[in-house]
Amino acid sequence: MGYLAQLIVQVYPRKATTEHLIQKRRDKVYLDYLQNVRGRSMAFPYSLRPLPGAPVSTPLTWEEVAEKKIAPGDFNIHTIRGRLERYGDLYRDLLERPNDLTPLLELIED
Repeated sequence: MGYLAQLIVQVYPRKATTEHLIQKRRDKVYLDYLQNVRGRSMAFPYSLRPLPGAPVSTPLTWEEVAEKKIAPGDFNIHTIRGRLERYGDLYRDLLERPNDLTPLLELIED
């Protein structure tokens, strides 16, 4: 998994990072490949987080990510129902849509 994360960072250095320290990430998407191992816990979509404000792990649209007008506190136990009514379950078709890694593998071959 670390190799894939590093490859993404090489291809998109202005957008992605594997930097653990928040202060050094700036506006980049953090690829936390270290969580993808046996024995580590993960926040699955729509899971309630044990933090003040009762935030909910919430899938985003690419438009929301691009606009940068959202904050983690926007998605909580009080707002998630309205979001689901507005957008539906963004993960609903995840396993039904095949993920083609061919373009990524072609980058490795170059």
